[in-house]
Amino acid sequence: MKTLSDLVKIVDKGEKNIISVKTKESSIRRINITIEGNNNEVFIEEGGTNVTIDLHIKGDNNLFFLDKDYRTIKTNVLLFGEDQRITIGKYAHIGGCGLNAQENTSIEIGDNALIAYQTDIRTTDSHSVIDNKTGQRINPAASVKLGDRVWVATQVIISKGVELKNDIIVGAKALVTKSFDQSNIMIGGVPAKIIKEDVSWALDKK
Repeated sequence: MKTLSDLVKIVDKGEKNIISVKTKESSIRRINITIEGNNNEVFIEEGGTNVTIDLHIKGDNNLFFLDKDYRTIKTNVLLFGEDQRITIGKYAHIGGCGLNAQENTSIEIGDNALIAYQTDIRTTDSHSVIDNKTGQRINPAASVKLGDRVWVATQVIISKGVELKNDIIVGAKALVTKSFDQSNIMIGGVPAKIIKEDVSWALDKK
């Protein structure tokens, strides 16, 4: 029988980092945490039935927080730079999602999130685009915020600066490049637009 030390691998190459994993052994498939930097915080609260997390922090004063009573969690997390935050609310169900926060930005996911596999949520393009006339960068990083009860279907990309209000459904393979300030809508397409209003969703009980 595997022990907690077999299931949770931590590589801490810095100082004054805080790492707290409360997930029960029976819920963990794999948790890998690598930190290259100082004064970072990782809090994984209790919950889950199928937990696979690969977390890499490179920099100082970053935070990853997964709140309690989550269900399936399969995610690859990158926090590169200083003072980034990624927070996931209660009762999350993440079936396979990449989270990438860089350049002093944050990703905030509300309660009761449902995020399907092969989805990518990022605050940065990872490389600069420069206007040759002005010499200025035209694609700065920006934070992402998803409200409560947001359902993101498979193979969705949510890019920098996006904010989605509560009770939004994002259709499969959508490219979300702008914010939507209306709740209870379905969005989809490339780029995403409103395709249905006055809707809500619920997990099927089987």
